[in-house]
Amino acid sequence: LPLNGNWSGVLSLVPKLIEGGFSSDVRAYRRINSVTLLSTLFHNQNLRNSVDEKDIKNLIDKLIEILSSFTNGEMDLKNKMLCEILHLIYGLYLTKPEPVTGMKSLLEQVRDKVPKNRNFHEVKRAFNKISVPLKIKVVQGNEKKRKLSETEQTTEKEDIIEQNGVDQADKKKKKKKKKQ
Repeated sequence: LPLNGNWSGVLSLVPKLIEGGFSSDVRAYRRINSVTLLSTLFHNQNLRNSVDEKDIKNLIDKLIEILSSFTNGEMDLKNKMLCEILHLIYGLYLTKPEPVTGMKSLLEQVRDKVPKNRNFHEVKRAFNKISVPLKIKVVQGNEKKRKLSETEQTTEKEDIIEQNGVDQADKKKKKKKKKQ
């Protein structure tokens, strides 16, 4: 792909990719392809700093618009599209961190919408990749399982306390070493 190289002629495609990537008139798979190409462009070290400021501002405005409608429930994004948008946001962060840090509160809202089961690990990985530099809480595992295991642990501790009368559940047992 020329987007992985250093051909600067590809920069003339950026406005068209931005327009097509976020337009509702374009088919879904073409939108995903446009966002993927934009993400590839912004991950390219040779070309990311050559993109016009107005194109970056337009892209950030489109991203804020689509993510806010997604968090408000007005729009449903496919997981692949969400994954590519998060990759694109990380590429923008590599280019210019200031505008992306302004999206921190919006990304915290997106965190609640990220699918957390094991079938969508790519989306979790993409979100965690952008959440670490922005200091947003990362998505870990399946939250339902975690909540169930936490409640089971607390009930076990309560049962031990009731039986023994002392909180022995928190005490650690030391193993004795055998002398040979």
